[in-house]
Amino acid sequence: MVRNIKNNIKLLYWISFFNNLWFWLGIWALYYLLFTNYTGIGIIETVMIGAAVFFEIPSGALADLLGKKKTIILGLGIISLGNLTMGLALDFKILFLSAFLISLGATFLSGTLEAITYDSLKDIGQEKKYNQILSKQKSYTYLAHSLAGIIGGLLYKFGSPRLPFLAVSLAVVVAIFFAWRLKEPKTDSEKFSWDNYRRQTVKGFSLLFFGPMLRRLIPILLIVGIVYLFMYEELVDLLLVATGGTAIKISTVLVITIFISAFTVRFSKILKERVGNFKVLIFLSIVFALGMLFSVRVTFWGAVILTLLWTIIYSWSKIIQSDILNQHIPSKYRATTLSTFNLLISIPYLFMATILGWLSDLYSVQKVIATLGIVLLLGLVIGVGNFLIGERKEKLDF
Repeated sequence: MVRNIKNNIKLLYWISFFNNLWFWLGIWALYYLLFTNYTGIGIIETVMIGAAVFFEIPSGALADLLGKKKTIILGLGIISLGNLTMGLALDFKILFLSAFLISLGATFLSGTLEAITYDSLKDIGQEKKYNQILSKQKSYTYLAHSLAGIIGGLLYKFGSPRLPFLAVSLAVVVAIFFAWRLKEPKTDSEKFSWDNYRRQTVKGFSLLFFGPMLRRLIPILLIVGIVYLFMYEELVDLLLVATGGTAIKISTVLVITIFISAFTVRFSKILKERVGNFKVLIFLSIVFALGMLFSVRVTFWGAVILTLLWTIIYSWSKIIQSDILNQHIPSKYRATTLSTFNLLISIPYLFMATILGWLSDLYSVQKVIATLGIVLLLGLVIGVGNFLIGERKEKLDF
């Protein structure tokens, strides 16, 4: 039994690799534009983030009912079907359905892969290695993205625009083969209860907005997180397309940014220790916003430089934001509070993705990005001002 559970960890490495062979990584926007415009892309993004938001919790309940292994297999199966359907799409309606299926399948994996990793380690008394194992799984993800990005661009250019999605579907089938060999752990650290979920969510929300320090920090964290999500999920890729990027060029750029971000992310720790999380976050956000303003004038290679800058800042900021939140959240409510924070960031994108696409069609992607840059700068000014006023008031009261 111990040997079988240990084998789970190796299998999960391979599942992470094949499930993240996203051959469409650099060409998805180009492919979508064969069927629709920027507004249509926004609609599809709305569907995907909507499915992620609304099915996240029910999928957790399903994992308790079916077991983690079966939930993973089901999720991978739906993702494979979604990519197959997208690769064979004939019109926007089928594209729409495909995006929904892919996002739905992903919700079944979200949390379940981490849970089965932890429970497998706990079964053999090695749960202290969880972070180490999770980091290694992440390295498999980065490797898969890098390989798939280049190959997908070649498939798109020299084969067919449909091939990257069909290749992803096949890769996920391979992931299902490895998932089939998983053993369900005896330990079950994640028992779902709607009542417990309600209580935890209310507590997590209250900690974000009524904690002594977080209530002053949270407006800044939210405006930064929301704008970064808009950029990372939709607008960066659209900018590369709008400035003349081809399948090969965009795929190569994204692969390079993945490599550089993975390498440079360690420097965020040095900045944190020397300057402090809050100051680093504000500085990086200002640089990010200025780059957004500058995007109005860029050519493709200017967009490449901005993409690299934004990706590095995004990677660093995710770690810094998480560190800030973790410092002010009790361990008992940490997971729920962080999930609540991520939900609050996702909800605006759910309502704005289509509008951003429509505005990109009406004006331009560059002008939309620049406008969001102004919003980010104004949000930072108001947020930092509010933080400093609150800090001064606390000192006076003391």
